[in-house]
Amino acid sequence: MVEGRHLATVRICGRDCRGLAVDSTLDSLGNSVDHYRLPAYSIDRRHFRQPAEPRQFSKRVSIMSREPTWSKSRVTQALMEFDGKRTAVLDQLIASLDRNKETVTLMLDVADHRETNVQVGATWILKRWFKNEQLLFDGMTSKCTKLLMKAKHWEVRLHLLQVVALMHIPAEALSGLKNLLTDLLQDENKLVRAWSLSAFATLADQHPKLRGQARSEMKTAEIDGPASVRARIRQ
Repeated sequence: MVEGRHLATVRICGRDCRGLAVDSTLDSLGNSVDHYRLPAYSIDRRHFRQPAEPRQFSKRVSIMSREPTWSKSRVTQALMEFDGKRTAVLDQLIASLDRNKETVTLMLDVADHRETNVQVGATWILKRWFKNEQLLFDGMTSKCTKLLMKAKHWEVRLHLLQVVALMHIPAEALSGLKNLLTDLLQDENKLVRAWSLSAFATLADQHPKLRGQARSEMKTAEIDGPASVRARIRQ
């Protein structure tokens, strides 16, 4: 292996920046592999072809650093920017977060916030995550059930029901969730009723002893239910 160091011009956010240290390594095939890294001192703005404002410059350099860990307060603050309608803020947050047990637990905790828009945003993100990949861990069904019991806003209920409809429900969570879904089948919101039925069907599919009650609820909905509920039955 042959190693060397030289200075290179590197483009950051569309501008040339000279003076970055580059470690060059020749691999076993003789190809040059460059590893760029910032020097220990700060980059002099005079190396830019066009001067930049100090604040703008600091932002350009900061993109090279690693994002700090997302805390509950930081996620909550980001969700406070959500206006309840436009989801661009939520999409940006999803792009910034890894999808794993820690972030799902974090989002479930944030969903218990007192602000409705934070609840709606957090549960919308959970719904998006579960739509792409089922993420289940110990205690999650219990957390979702408790949030669903406390939820007052119809969108929060809807998002949580859409998550439950995609989950594997352990036997120990069956009784409490069944009773809750039975109550939500009478909810005043049509979409909540429709997805309560869908979630109930998920329970019945996984636990055969509930299939009789599920068939009964579906027959009732087919006769008396609105179009949104009948559509969920057909699906």
